Amino acid sequence: MIQLVRDLEAARALVASGWCQGESALDAAGDIVSMFDPAAAVFCASAACGRVASVVLHRNMTRRSEAMHAALLGVIRGDDLVVWNDHPKRTKRAVLAAFDRAIARARRGEGSHHLD
Repeated sequence: MIQLVRDLEAARALVASGWCQGESALDAAGDIVSMFDPAAAVFCASAACGRVASVVLHRNMTRRSEAMHAALLGVIRGDDLVVWNDHPKRTKRAVLAAFDRAIARARRGEGSHHLD
């Protein structure tokens, strides 16, 4: 639970610094880059989770990324985070609010995807 909260907070911070739709990640100039590229500066919600999870070994990376996705899916109306993020009426504010709700639920121990 504690690790999930930390991961969600780190992913939220990435989105707060720069959010995008239609691409996983962009650099500061607005060019498309991999979410793993050190130059990536702007992220969609899903890529922010992947970027945060990428600091650990591959096996744990997948587990941590899936836990963050599950936590976010638990607070949004939809079953695909990328589709939800990319909806034309979606705003950065709404994405940050979803992270906030997922973080609050994780702090309370709600949900079934704990990493501790």
